[in-house]
Amino acid sequence: MLCLNFKVLAQVPVAEIKPLRVGNTLPETFWNQTFDVYENGKFAQQTLAAYKDKLLILEFWATWCSSCTGKYKYLNNLQQSYGGQLKVILVNSVSTRDTKEKIAKNAGRLGKNYCTIVLDTTLYKQFSHTTVPHFIWINNGRWLAATGGDFVQQANIDAVLGKKQPLKASVQTH
Repeated sequence: MLCLNFKVLAQVPVAEIKPLRVGNTLPETFWNQTFDVYENGKFAQQTLAAYKDKLLILEFWATWCSSCTGKYKYLNNLQQSYGGQLKVILVNSVSTRDTKEKIAKNAGRLGKNYCTIVLDTTLYKQFSHTTVPHFIWINNGRWLAATGGDFVQQANIDAVLGKKQPLKASVQTH
């Protein structure tokens, strides 16, 4: 008979990640959590604290999503046209099954201003969604909206920044 004697150590309980709701003011923990980010050709760690007082748009995406990757240059140009008032950050969660290598290769063809959180394990739980692309609008620390890509346009950004009319979907013409 084999008898094993070992000590079992319980894990320290980790706070459950709870989904946020549109209209919520985001908690300090949201701004201070550290993410793996790919930007300017390298991987680094950073928080979102620098964007707390700006319009921040998070786009949940995947390397295999042509609707996602087809919008990057537009988003980058839009971001540049607003200077420091708008930041667009892409979010690639572990649920996409992408790898850091795939993400870096994808960035190579999209330009140097590409910024993405990689292999995310928390934001996709906080901003629950079932499809990509999925856009989360945050302004001055508050979650304003969850939209599709058709809402990400200059008129709606102007509206959020207090420059024009309220949010509306783009009109599709055939």
